[in-house]
Parts: sequence; structure tokens; C-alpha cells
Amino acid sequence: MSVLRVGVMPYLLGRPLVRGLATHAASDLRLVEDVPSAIGQLLIDGELDAALAPIAMTLAHPELCVIPGLGVACDGPVASIKLFHRVPPEELTRVALDTSSRTAALLTQVLLRTRFGVAPDFVHAEPDLDAMLEKAGGALLIGDNALVASGPPYLDLGEEWKAHTGLGFVFAMWAYSPTLERTRQAQLAELLYASLARGEAELEQILEEPTPPRPLTPEAARRYLTENIRYRLQEVHLRGLERFVELATDLDLLPEDTRVPQGAWAP
Repeated sequence: MSVLRVGVMPYLLGRPLVRGLATHAASDLRLVEDVPSAIGQLLIDGELDAALAPIAMTLAHPELCVIPGLGVACDGPVASIKLFHRVPPEELTRVALDTSSRTAALLTQVLLRTRFGVAPDFVHAEPDLDAMLEKAGGALLIGDNALVASGPPYLDLGEEWKAHTGLGFVFAMWAYSPTLERTRQAQLAELLYASLARGEAELEQILEEPTPPRPLTPEAARRYLTENIRYRLQEVHLRGLERFVELATDLDLLPEDTRVPQGAWAP
């Protein structure tokens, strides 16, 4: 049987999702770790069979299939997606976007235009907050970098989205190539559901494991993984995804015919 190539994120938030995969002893599974934008592109390029892909990339490639009911989402503050700003958000004229991100970058554009009424210029930059703020009035950081960064005031984009729409937000879903054999699709779904179940059961062990560098204290990490991040998608998240598609298409940030991925809703 061919090796199943699965892309995962290198962030703290991904550890419960991939717990079972990381301890999977079979030789027919290979994990590839990289930032969200990179693993999403590897999936699109056919270098991976499946990935925890940014939802923006999945929306842009409707040929991709998704595992229903699983992903990375929030329903309020997310803590690890932050837009730092040296001037009030409604006065931003230039924003530096973390190159690690596709979904948060798109969400930033949607929120600035619909919630704050501004359409600044955007530049892509490596995730270095000081360097980003030297070239722009605002800087988007994601993942562990956002969790530990300090500096000027910031907007938590999960919190801003909730205030703006009353809904949750989906940042990523497990997506896979439509060319994946049907038997492998079933195996993949079984592995991913079981992987999260193991992560939930072993959360305390995950929190005790050192991560170089460790982004948070165990107590803060527990709050983050149990209060900010959601892995089992509920109606409030998927309704939020539908609203996101509506707003992004209205603003011509996504093609007019963009739809929520078929199969996103859990059976």
C-alpha cells in the first residue's frame, strides 16, 4: 500500500488534532510539518494526499474534498490570530500580512473593509513583528508567534469576527485530494477522527510535553486549547463560514461562484 502523505501545522493548536497521527506506528503514513500556507500549497500541487489546509485555500480549490466536522475554529477570541496596529484600525493605510497565513490574511481584509471601513494596502512579510511594523501601520501574526508577541495594541480577529457577525469562524479543515483512492479516503477519515479523540483524552500529557520554544505556560496553554480553539465544528462555525464566503465574494476577494466545501457539515 502506498504511503499516505499528510500535512500538519507546527503550532501548539495542532497538537490535539494530530496526537493519534504522531503516534501512529504504521509505515503507510508520513507526516509533513510546515506553516499553513505551505502545506496547503503542497496539497494543491499534489505533493501531499491530505492536509490541515487553510480554509481560504480550500475555498479557492473546490476540487478538494474535506473531512466533515473536523477543523480548527473559534467562537469568540482565538488568541493566536492578531492584527497589531500602531494607529487606530480605521486609520490604517498599510498592513503587513504574515506569509504563513492565507485564511487570516483574507479575514483581515474582510474585517477591515466591513467592520472598520478601510481598504489599506497589503504587503506580505515574514513573521517578525518589529520588522513588519517598520514597514506598515498594522501587522498580522498567526500561530505561536501571535500567542507570545507583545508590542502595540492588537485586534483578536476571532473576537472581532464574533462581534461583527455573532458567529464562529473556521480557519482550517482537513482536506484531501479527489484522486485519493476511495479505500484510502475511508482510512484517512478513520485516522483523523481517532487522532483527535486521542488528543482530547491525552490533553494533560500534551500540556506537560516540552515544546522548543514553549509558547505558553501549561495553564495558559490549557485555556487556549480548551477555551479558544475548537476542533469539532458546530453549526455556529459553519454558519460563520457561509457568512465569510458571502462577505468575501461581495468584496470581490473570492470568485462569485465560491461555495462552502461540499461535505463540510458533519453527517
